[in-house]
Amino acid sequence: MVEMSDACMMIHKKLDTLPMFKFPFNSELIPENGIYFFYEEGEHWGHGGSMQRVVHVDTNIDKRLVEEIEAHFGNEFRRMHLTNSMHKAISSKRKITESEFIKMAREHLSFRFIVLGKDSAKSGIEKYLAKVLAECLYCTPSRDWIGNSSDEKQVRDSGMWKVHKTDHTMTKEEEKLFEKAVGDTYKWLEKKGILAPVLRY
Repeated sequence: MVEMSDACMMIHKKLDTLPMFKFPFNSELIPENGIYFFYEEGEHWGHGGSMQRVVHVDTNIDKRLVEEIEAHFGNEFRRMHLTNSMHKAISSKRKITESEFIKMAREHLSFRFIVLGKDSAKSGIEKYLAKVLAECLYCTPSRDWIGNSSDEKQVRDSGMWKVHKTDHTMTKEEEKLFEKAVGDTYKWLEKKGILAPVLRY
């Protein structure tokens, strides 16, 4: 078993070596399958400094990762857990049109991804990553976080828009699987013309 706060710090630091994407983005730089991690403007991790914290983790292994990510930023936002939940939370406090919400999502959301190969595509690792991030005692939501208006207690308490139901806690083996996926992502990005990241930690 991996200690939650240490694992949370490790996940954030590893992801921070990868490029951050905002809308509009080049769809050719998004893989067919992968785990994606959304960040929300104004939300920071709790391990020191101003690094942004992950607020949502999800995955697609049906070769439609691009379509799924794009849906968060357009008229299909209601079919995505993240943006549908955000819209509901905002709507509970004030009226907001769909166009206003889409504009806000495009301005305030950003994301990173890791490529999933055959060895990890069906491992369910995104659930364990999300669980670690949700249960970290240091990475708590800010006072102004949109999720504070959610009608779901788990969302308000964890600072994560989707809390996966699993009793399983991330193990050393899964930590290695995550690190391998990050390494595979470096290689994938290099093939797309993006230089390997400079490790800052």
